Amino acid sequence: MRQVWVTDIPRPSGGDIIVVKLPEGGASSRWLAQRVVNAIRAKISLAELDRDVVVVNGGSGDPPLVFGTDPAAERYLAALLTEIDDYPWRAMQLAW
Repeated sequence: MRQVWVTDIPRPSGGDIIVVKLPEGGASSRWLAQRVVNAIRAKISLAELDRDVVVVNGGSGDPPLVFGTDPAAERYLAALLTEIDDYPWRAMQLAW
């Protein structure tokens, strides 16, 4: 089990994106991020499975890596990276 931070960020078109923030090096590739997405989807209800999930690989210095279930969700979140720390985050335990 690994601890991650999760928040919901609303989209301008409605609905929201599940954002998972990992520690630096937590998902350095799209393949590893997909494992995190699968772990999140295993924990949410069936009614929420259509929500996009974006994984942010945190770190200092370089811009974080952003991997998501939809390219539009990735671009939207990448544009908000300077603001995401202001959202309410909750800790979650995931196995991937």
